[in-house]
Amino acid sequence: MWEILAKLIANVEYYRGDQKIYSVDTVAGSVFALTGIRHGAFAINCDTRKAKHFSDDLISVLVNNAMPTLWLLRKVLAE
Repeated sequence: MWEILAKLIANVEYYRGDQKIYSVDTVAGSVFALTGIRHGAFAINCDTRKAKHFSDDLISVLVNNAMPTLWLLRKVLAE
């Protein structure tokens, strides 16, 4: 399976005007970030292997208006 997924990983750079703000490694076509660098500031990654209870995570997103971890990572880089 890794051979298939490896072909879908892309490095995407985000700019504000002419200045590169951050770059992320992500799966092509997705809206989340797996790893990222806020240039001149910090780097961050999500290194989760397995969620304990996927249903609990899903419920917290739907009921408690929580943000999924990989979306939060991208938001931290942007802001």
